[in-house]
Amino acid sequence: MATDVELAYAYLAGKQERYDLLWRYYDGDHPLVYNASKLREIFANIDATFNENWSAVVVNTVLDRIGIERFQVGDGRNDAANAALLALWRDTG
Repeated sequence: MATDVELAYAYLAGKQERYDLLWRYYDGDHPLVYNASKLREIFANIDATFNENWSAVVVNTVLDRIGIERFQVGDGRNDAANAALLALWRDTG
């Protein structure tokens, strides 16, 4: 029988391809899509890259508005766990 860690790893590994695609979009690495067939025809033989990445702006706007005030593990009585979680949060930004 698989351990919890093995199950969690398998679950995350199964989503890796999707996450890689989403990070590529966030970084601006995505295919060009034209809304008119004439534009697609005009640019078909041009060896140039045009992109404007608004994905990161949308994601960052949401992240900039999130304000975490505190962490609590369980019922809040485990001071050591709460301190460890707070330290992890500060260390990783």
